[in-house]
Amino acid sequence: MNSLTEAEAATFMADKKDFWQLCERNGYHMPDFNSPIITLDFLRDTKNGKVYVPLYSSLILRGCPEPPS
Repeated sequence: MNSLTEAEAATFMADKKDFWQLCERNGYHMPDFNSPIITLDFLRDTKNGKVYVPLYSSLILRGCPEPPS
């Protein structure tokens, strides 16, 4: 299995939305794309493990007995 460098991967991604979708596909529970925190630096730091973003596999979803209106 070969790994791509960031420069090689950048040739496949057209913009910030592609990078965000890549993180989502890799299992990260990302903030909404339109959130102000979603910057290229944040996405790079998420990929490199400098910023904690939970993985879907580590989340335990529970029901809400009284959901907000």
